[in-house]
Amino acid sequence: MMLGKRSLNCNPNGHQSGFSVCLQFLSLTFALIILSPAEVGYTQDLRNTQALKRETSATTPPTSKGHASRRDKRHHNKYDIDAIGSRNVDSGLNFYSREAEEKLGEHMARAFERELQFLDDQKATEYIDHLARYLARNSDATFPFNVKLFASGEVNAFSLPGGHLYVSTALILAAENEAQLAGAIAHEIAHIAARHGTKQVSRSKLYSVLSIPAVLLGGPAGYALQAAGYTRFFVLGKFNRNAEQEADTLGLEYGYASGYDPQEYLALLEKLLSRQDRHKWMRLFASHPSTASRIKNAQLAIHQYLPDRTDYVVTTSDFDQVKFSLEQMVQRGALPAPGEPMPDLRKPPASTTELER
Repeated sequence: MMLGKRSLNCNPNGHQSGFSVCLQFLSLTFALIILSPAEVGYTQDLRNTQALKRETSATTPPTSKGHASRRDKRHHNKYDIDAIGSRNVDSGLNFYSREAEEKLGEHMARAFERELQFLDDQKATEYIDHLARYLARNSDATFPFNVKLFASGEVNAFSLPGGHLYVSTALILAAENEAQLAGAIAHEIAHIAARHGTKQVSRSKLYSVLSIPAVLLGGPAGYALQAAGYTRFFVLGKFNRNAEQEADTLGLEYGYASGYDPQEYLALLEKLLSRQDRHKWMRLFASHPSTASRIKNAQLAIHQYLPDRTDYVVTTSDFDQVKFSLEQMVQRGALPAPGEPMPDLRKPPASTTELER
């Protein structure tokens, strides 16, 4: 729920000083954080589920993969592959209404897009838009999606609140097949579906001096101020450990529900994370949990929640064609290869003047 001026205005005359409002907001925030029941971490929850299955295996008949016992029913239902779209994965403490989150995302998107160079290639942009929207239809996300492909040598994809999703050309070039690319995009869709960004900000105990009045202010100015303070989480890519591992699990489920082989996402993790220390340009997983913990978590999630199948989608002709087209652009020098800086595609306005001098 968004805490706006109206909900905190307790003065019978309809007036209240900004200092008083901030004190009330801080008090309420402190109470919500301190007095609310502590949430069990996602990783610990998953381990508890595994331990519980081992404890009960000696006294109960073995169950098929993907079915948990009654004691872990609450946790299992949240990740029940058959209940995608009605699992309330976005539940939890959040000061932002959906409308507020969408407005915040719009302000953030405008700021981010000033720094990005979008690829002017209709086939590639339509392909990535179609792929992301297909994955979103098989997810828990309820926000309308805005998907864009940007030219960069950084292997990266990121999402903003309210359904904004960005994919770099280097990610397509680094992926060996469509299932790997879909896994990375599904991970970002999971952040949007679970509303990790606004939930993390809401739960943070360290509110900056700027962010407190911004939440209370509301309106266009308020959202712009919030976006300024909120951007740092996405520039640095620093979601908390549990949120990242939950996004891995949800993303695996969304890819699986879309027909893709979940093992290919593990292959992407191993490929990119094993080279991360040598290649600082790999921003996709730069601040995520360690390689070993993420791969172990993903393996547990696949075993726990994804029933075996005989057939999976690994790649498509559309992926092959788009990747080949991007590789041709790299060879012509019109696009950077993964790890290379962005080329100067046009001269800066001041260059002609400098030559004349």
